[in-house]
Amino acid sequence: DGDSLVYSFSSPKKSILSSVVYSFTWSAAGFLTSSSPGGVTLDAITGDICFKPTMNMTSITGIKIEEWRTINGTPTLIGTTFRDIQFHVKSCDNEIPVLSGMDTLNTHTYNPNDTIYHRQWAIDQTIDFDINGFDADTAIPGCNAHPEEFSISWNNGIPSATFTPFYNPSDSAYAHFHWVPTFSDVASSPHCFTASIQDGACPYMGFQTFAYCITITSGIGIEDNKALPKMSIFPNPSSGIFEISYPTDLESDCYLHIYNVEGKEVFTQVWKSPNTQSNHKLNLGYLSDGVYFINIIHDERSLKYKILIEQ
Repeated sequence: DGDSLVYSFSSPKKSILSSVVYSFTWSAAGFLTSSSPGGVTLDAITGDICFKPTMNMTSITGIKIEEWRTINGTPTLIGTTFRDIQFHVKSCDNEIPVLSGMDTLNTHTYNPNDTIYHRQWAIDQTIDFDINGFDADTAIPGCNAHPEEFSISWNNGIPSATFTPFYNPSDSAYAHFHWVPTFSDVASSPHCFTASIQDGACPYMGFQTFAYCITITSGIGIEDNKALPKMSIFPNPSSGIFEISYPTDLESDCYLHIYNVEGKEVFTQVWKSPNTQSNHKLNLGYLSDGVYFINIIHDERSLKYKILIEQ
C-alpha cells in the first residue's frame, strides 16, 4: 500500500509492562560480541541484522517496526510492532554457506565481487539476475551428511516476480530472479525479498538469509524518448492544459494513460487517427498539483513522459 517501514533495536519484553534489564554493558543493540565491521548492525530500511559472534552464549534482543504513511503531505506514524528474538551461539567447524549479490550477467557462478544487494531500476526495464550460492566445505568420505551441498529458497517477498532455484541440493545451486514491474510499483521505498541458503551439515545445518531490495523509479522524461524525436509536450510545467505535438505520419490510433507518482491510473484516452492533425490538447486541470507520468502506446511502441501540474 506504499507505506514505509523503519526498523530499530528495542528492549525485549518480560511482560506487557516491563522490559528485560541487561547486565554489565549488554544492551538491545549490543546483545552479543561481534567481530564484523561496526559490531552488531541493523539496516533501518530492510531490517537486516548483521554480526559475527566471537563467543558461545545465549542472548536476546528486540526489534521495533514502525509503519509510516504520507497523509496530506505529512509523514504520519500509523502503527508499531515489537518482536523479540533469542540467539544461541555454539561452536561449530561447519562453514556457513553464502549467497552472492545480484548477478546481472546471469553467470550461474558465485563471484565474491557480486556485492550489490540493493539496486534501482526504471519502470520500463525487465529485471533479471542470478543469485549464486557457495559453500567452502568439502565432502566428508563415508559420511551421510553433505556439508558441501546446499539449497536456495525465498520468501515470495515480491509476489509478481518469479524466483526459480536450480540444482537444489548440490554444490552449484543457484536461483534466477525475474520481474517486470508496472507503474503501480513506482515508489520511493524499495521492494524487498529475502533468499535463504541451507547446507546439509551435521549435527547443525548451516543456514543464512540475505535481503535483496529493488527501488522502481519512473526513469522517464521527455528527453529520454528517442523513438519519436519530433514529439513534445508543452507547456511543461502547466496549470493543467497540455498540448502534444507529434509527427503527422502516425497512421493508427494512440492510447494515452496517465499515472500519478503512486502508480495509480488517473486518466485514459484513445487518440483516434492522429495523422489527421499534428497537435493534441489535454485538459488535466481537475488533477491536483504534482508530477504525473504519461504513457503513450502506438504500434507496439510505448513512449513515456513526465509532466508537472502547477496551478
